[in-house]
Amino acid sequence: GAVDFNNGFLWGFRLGGAFLDFFGTEMSYTRLQSLESDLGTDGGSANFFNGNAYLQLPASNISPFATFGVGVSSGSTSGPVEVNTSFTWNVGGGVKVRKVAGPLGLRFDFRYHQAINGLKLTTTEQEANFSFTEFSGGLMFSF
Repeated sequence: GAVDFNNGFLWGFRLGGAFLDFFGTEMSYTRLQSLESDLGTDGGSANFFNGNAYLQLPASNISPFATFGVGVSSGSTSGPVEVNTSFTWNVGGGVKVRKVAGPLGLRFDFRYHQAINGLKLTTTEQEANFSFTEFSGGLMFSF
Protein backbone atom coordinates (compact mmCIF):
# COMPACT_ATOMS: atom_id res chain seq x y z
CA GLY A 1 0.00 0.00 0.00
CA ALA A 2 0.90 3.60 -0.44
CA VAL A 3 1.97 5.85 2.41
CA ASP A 4 0.86 9.44 1.92
CA PHE A 5 3.02 12.14 3.45
CA ASN A 6 1.53 15.57 4.08
CA ASN A 7 3.00 18.55 2.27
CA GLY A 8 6.22 19.59 3.89
CA PHE A 9 9.15 21.92 3.64
CA LEU A 10 12.22 21.05 1.60
CA TRP A 11 15.51 22.80 1.04
CA GLY A 12 18.65 22.06 -0.90
CA PHE A 13 21.17 23.22 -3.44
CA ARG A 14 22.38 22.43 -6.94
CA LEU A 15 25.84 22.93 -8.38
CA GLY A 16 26.55 22.43 -12.05
CA GLY A 17 27.59 23.80 -15.36
CA ALA A 18 26.93 23.63 -19.07
CA PHE A 19 29.58 22.00 -21.26
CA LEU A 20 27.84 22.97 -24.47
CA ASP A 21 25.24 25.67 -25.08
CA PHE A 22 22.49 23.07 -24.80
CA PHE A 23 23.89 20.35 -22.43
CA GLY A 24 25.11 20.33 -18.85
CA THR A 25 25.38 18.35 -15.63
CA GLU A 26 24.70 19.12 -12.01
CA MET A 27 24.72 17.52 -8.62
CA SER A 28 22.00 18.23 -6.11
CA TYR A 29 21.11 17.72 -2.47
CA THR A 30 17.49 17.90 -1.29
CA ARG A 31 16.32 17.54 2.31
CA LEU A 32 12.68 16.90 3.18
CA GLN A 33 11.95 18.21 6.65
CA SER A 34 9.25 17.17 9.13
CA LEU A 35 7.81 14.11 7.39
CA GLU A 36 4.28 13.44 8.62
CA SER A 37 2.19 10.59 7.26
CA ASP A 38 -1.33 9.29 7.61
CA LEU A 39 0.20 6.39 9.64
CA GLY A 40 1.46 8.70 12.38
CA THR A 41 5.11 9.13 11.33
CA ASP A 42 6.32 12.54 12.38
CA GLY A 43 9.51 14.45 12.93
CA GLY A 44 11.44 12.45 10.36
CA SER A 45 13.47 13.63 7.42
CA ALA A 46 14.77 12.31 4.11
CA ASN A 47 17.92 13.24 2.16
CA PHE A 48 18.31 12.89 -1.61
CA PHE A 49 21.71 13.12 -3.36
CA ASN A 50 21.47 13.15 -7.19
CA GLY A 51 23.63 13.56 -10.26
CA ASN A 52 21.67 15.01 -13.18
CA ALA A 53 22.12 15.73 -16.86
CA TYR A 54 20.08 18.47 -18.49
CA LEU A 55 19.22 19.78 -21.93
CA GLN A 56 18.41 23.46 -22.30
CA LEU A 57 17.41 25.77 -25.09
CA PRO A 58 20.39 28.05 -25.72
CA ALA A 59 18.19 31.14 -25.72
CA SER A 60 19.21 34.55 -24.45
CA ASN A 61 18.92 35.03 -20.68
CA ILE A 62 15.79 32.86 -20.35
CA SER A 63 16.43 29.12 -20.84
CA PRO A 64 13.86 26.37 -20.39
CA PHE A 65 15.40 22.98 -19.57
CA ALA A 66 14.61 19.28 -19.06
CA THR A 67 16.55 17.04 -16.68
CA PHE A 68 17.01 13.42 -15.59
CA GLY A 69 19.17 12.03 -12.82
CA VAL A 70 20.01 9.18 -10.47
CA GLY A 71 21.32 9.03 -6.95
CA VAL A 72 20.82 7.75 -3.42
CA SER A 73 18.44 8.60 -0.57
CA SER A 74 18.51 8.07 3.18
CA GLY A 75 16.63 9.36 6.17
CA SER A 76 15.20 8.87 9.61
CA THR A 77 11.68 8.65 11.01
CA SER A 78 9.92 7.65 14.18
CA GLY A 79 6.81 5.51 14.09
CA PRO A 80 5.52 2.72 11.87
CA VAL A 81 7.38 3.84 8.70
CA GLU A 82 11.18 3.91 8.25
CA VAL A 83 13.09 5.62 5.43
CA ASN A 84 15.56 3.16 3.86
CA THR A 85 18.84 3.98 2.13
CA SER A 86 18.00 3.33 -1.51
CA PHE A 87 18.61 4.03 -5.21
CA THR A 88 16.71 7.09 -6.51
CA TRP A 89 15.86 8.63 -9.85
CA ASN A 90 14.28 11.94 -10.79
CA VAL A 91 12.93 13.69 -13.87
CA GLY A 92 11.77 17.24 -14.39
CA GLY A 93 12.32 20.60 -15.96
CA GLY A 94 12.17 24.30 -15.38
CA VAL A 95 13.32 27.73 -16.41
CA LYS A 96 16.56 29.58 -15.73
CA VAL A 97 16.49 33.39 -15.86
CA ARG A 98 20.11 34.52 -16.05
CA LYS A 99 21.70 37.85 -15.12
CA VAL A 100 18.71 39.56 -13.54
CA ALA A 101 21.18 41.70 -11.58
CA GLY A 102 24.80 41.19 -12.63
CA PRO A 103 25.68 37.48 -12.27
CA LEU A 104 22.58 36.87 -10.09
CA GLY A 105 19.62 35.09 -11.67
CA LEU A 106 16.53 33.05 -10.82
CA ARG A 107 15.71 29.39 -11.31
CA PHE A 108 12.37 27.59 -11.11
CA ASP A 109 12.21 23.77 -11.05
CA PHE A 110 9.65 20.98 -11.11
CA ARG A 111 10.96 17.49 -10.26
CA TYR A 112 9.43 14.08 -9.66
CA HIS A 113 11.62 11.94 -7.37
CA GLN A 114 11.31 8.24 -6.60
CA ALA A 115 13.34 6.13 -4.16
CA ILE A 116 13.09 2.43 -5.05
CA ASN A 117 12.02 0.53 -1.90
CA GLY A 118 12.70 3.76 -0.01
CA LEU A 119 10.22 3.01 2.79
CA LYS A 120 9.72 0.09 5.16
CA LEU A 121 6.60 -0.52 7.24
CA THR A 122 8.01 -1.66 10.58
CA THR A 123 4.94 -3.69 11.53
CA THR A 124 5.08 -5.95 8.43
CA GLU A 125 8.67 -5.38 7.18
CA GLN A 126 7.08 -4.62 3.78
CA GLU A 127 9.02 -2.19 1.56
CA ALA A 128 7.49 0.40 -0.75
CA ASN A 129 8.70 3.06 -3.17
CA PHE A 130 8.98 6.59 -1.78
CA SER A 131 8.11 9.34 -4.24
CA PHE A 132 7.48 13.06 -4.04
CA THR A 133 6.98 16.02 -6.33
CA GLU A 134 9.18 19.07 -5.87
CA PHE A 135 8.31 22.61 -6.89
CA SER A 136 11.20 24.92 -6.09
CA GLY A 137 12.70 28.26 -6.89
CA GLY A 138 15.94 29.91 -6.00
CA LEU A 139 18.86 32.13 -6.82
CA MET A 140 21.56 31.18 -9.29
CA PHE A 141 24.91 32.64 -10.24
CA SER A 142 26.07 32.75 -13.88
CA PHE A 143 29.74 33.06 -14.77
